[in-house]
Amino acid sequence: QKAPGDILRPGDLVNLLGRFPVRGSLQPYRIIEGVKVVGVGGRTLRETPLPTGGWASNDEGLMSYREITIELTPEASLQMETILAHVPLGLEIEVLPHNALVSNGGVVNPELLRGLQHVVTPPRN
Repeated sequence: QKAPGDILRPGDLVNLLGRFPVRGSLQPYRIIEGVKVVGVGGRTLRETPLPTGGWASNDEGLMSYREITIELTPEASLQMETILAHVPLGLEIEVLPHNALVSNGGVVNPELLRGLQHVVTPPRN
């Protein structure tokens, strides 16, 4: 796993990718797009209500970390659990630009889910 470094902040959006065995080699696939990062290492997104009705994010400076926390629906969380059983090398993070807008973000790639229904994976140790 590669540390996302200081280019990733709570509140940013990321895509998660994995390499899956296809015809004898590992092929990269986008698993889920536009997932909101709620924590990087020990830092989380702290939003403060504004008098205008919006929210302000507090950024305390950044460091390099090896963990991120993402926001998923319960359905996407269960789907990700299933998918992770098929990703021998772990996940890769694709950081989106800070102003990125993703339609249908946070939805697991349906083509990938359909493809994995036919794959039998030995249990992890």
